[in-house]
Formats: sequence, C-alpha cells, structure tokens
Amino acid sequence: MLVTLIMCAATLPTTMRCVEENNGIDPRISRFMLPLGATINMDGSALNRPVLLIFVAQLNDIDLSPGKIVAICVISVLLAVGAAGIPATAVTTIIAL
Repeated sequence: MLVTLIMCAATLPTTMRCVEENNGIDPRISRFMLPLGATINMDGSALNRPVLLIFVAQLNDIDLSPGKIVAICVISVLLAVGAAGIPATAVTTIIAL
C-alpha cells in the first residue's frame, strides 16, 4: 500500500477510474491529460536541484556565473519533465546535473 501512495505512476489507473466514474470525465481526456500531468508536474524537483547545486557550490567556494546558473536551471527543468514518476529518480537527475 505504501508503494502505491508514493509512486505517482502506480496510482494513475485508480485516479483515471475515479475521474471517469465519479466526475463523468470523457475517458479520452482523462487518459491523455492525467499521465501528461503526472509527468510534467515535477515543479518541486525542478526548483530543488538548482538550489541544492548552488548551495554546494557556495560551500566549496566555487564561483558560478549567471550563465552557469541559468544553464543549471534550464537543465533541471528538462530533467524534471523527463524524469519518471517513481521514487529515487532525483538521485539520477542530480548525478546528470
């Protein structure tokens, strides 16, 4: 039960069924929008990674130019959108950054 609460991808079938049955949403809409929203809605991870990297750089007295900070933010957003909706993908995306 705990795994299904953590994993966004694991709860999608239940969410789709509830949306279709309880709210009367067309299955074509729910089956397109819910997986897309589960993948794209990673805004917390997209914000967390640049803050973490800038913090670590400041701890180690590494100067980051504004261009590097922008690049870190853009790459972080792309990685957050491309990351799967499963636990522990943050480790792999931080390593990629």
